[in-house]
Amino acid sequence: MHILSLLGYLFLLATSGVLLFALLRARRTTRELAEQLALAREQHHQHTLQLTQRSELDTLKDEFISTVSHELRTPLTSIRGALGLLSSGIIGDVDAKALNLLRIAVTNTDRLIRLINDILDLERMESGRAPRLLTPRPSSSMETLTASSRSSPIFCPTQSNSRP
Repeated sequence: MHILSLLGYLFLLATSGVLLFALLRARRTTRELAEQLALAREQHHQHTLQLTQRSELDTLKDEFISTVSHELRTPLTSIRGALGLLSSGIIGDVDAKALNLLRIAVTNTDRLIRLINDILDLERMESGRAPRLLTPRPSSSMETLTASSRSSPIFCPTQSNSRP
């Protein structure tokens, strides 16, 4: 019977050792998981701060673009009106060279007004205040080249007529 008790104690000691090993391993795993959780929380906090900063910067950018666009559109509209009056001859006769310069100025002013309107439209689309409906139209640079080529010859090299 003495051997049987000894075997029982050995079995109990071995079982206790296995349970102790499992407990120590579980504590180490718990500690590692706690460290990973703390790191993940810190990263989440940093990402949240970055998103907040990015959102604030986007808001400032949108406000700046809107303010500048509106502030540019008002004087450009006045300039366009004055150029229109001058080129129409209502204020007085204008010679041919001045009329050509006025036509170029009107074209460029119209182009700037369209550009500002496009910027404002994009800002409205981004903010969700306007639908995203885009209609194709000729490039303003092509319009300018076409208008300028009527008044003076322009050489635009292409592959077929390029100079070596």
